[in-house]
Amino acid sequence: MTEERKEKKEEFSLEEGLEQIEQLLERLGDEEVSLEESFRLYQKGMVLLKQCNDRIDHVEKQMLQIDEVGKKLALDIRELPLSFVKWFMFMLKNYGVIVLNMFLNMYQR
Repeated sequence: MTEERKEKKEEFSLEEGLEQIEQLLERLGDEEVSLEESFRLYQKGMVLLKQCNDRIDHVEKQMLQIDEVGKKLALDIRELPLSFVKWFMFMLKNYGVIVLNMFLNMYQR
């Protein structure tokens, strides 16, 4: 997959895709839409559904990775120093996915 295509795929958000599908469904429900236009809208909707499904699969894989790392670490949060837990929660709240990816990369080696 080319870099440009990969970047476009990352930019696609599930929320945007679902919103676009909803708009397509509204247009398909319009009695004044021609058969040809309906077919074009249907094709576009199928492409969007595939993109949404791919995005869901991607997120699901990330969640499984996070779960797997958690099982490997087998850490009981009560055994961690409170200062680390507070720092980690602060970082997670403010930097979200970046922190999770760093955490995953550290413990997958």
